[in-house]
Amino acid sequence: MIENFDVAWIYRLNGWMVDPVVARIFTFLALWGVLYFVVVALWLWYAPSNTQAEFKHKRAVVMIALAVLVALLIVNFFDVVLPRPRPYMALDQIIAVNVLVDAASFPSLHVAMTFAFASMLLLLKYRVLGWVSLAVAALIGLSRMVVGVHYPTDILGGVVVGIVSAVVIYYEAAWIRQYLPSKKAA
Repeated sequence: MIENFDVAWIYRLNGWMVDPVVARIFTFLALWGVLYFVVVALWLWYAPSNTQAEFKHKRAVVMIALAVLVALLIVNFFDVVLPRPRPYMALDQIIAVNVLVDAASFPSLHVAMTFAFASMLLLLKYRVLGWVSLAVAALIGLSRMVVGVHYPTDILGGVVVGIVSAVVIYYEAAWIRQYLPSKKAA
């Protein structure tokens, strides 16, 4: 049942690749969409602001990095335990795009990491930045299906892994905040 769902939707979404403009947009997102998150992390780390905000931003980057690391470890575990071939490897007539991927499909690493990032921003009360980041993460997930490297359930798995990683780090690694300075030492 789920396999039929995955196959039907991957063919439908991958069919968008016949339009060259759509193909370029989604290929760009699939390849380079994660750079948005790098820029946000660098902005949070280096943004000029008052001292209190500066340390809040740096603590946020540390918490985000931990959530992304947990997501990476979980995805790598699934890659070993449940190796699933990517759609372009398993199905005929998929318009494949070379997006530099490994062989495992479930769950999506890109989606897990970007949802961990965006979820942590929301948990840390970065409302606007968090919701924009969540929208970008969703677009990256959609693009990974359109270019034929992930099934819908891979994306859903990545969303769950990302959100769970952020929640776990937020609540279980809160003790880390006490080791991060809250204001500049004199």
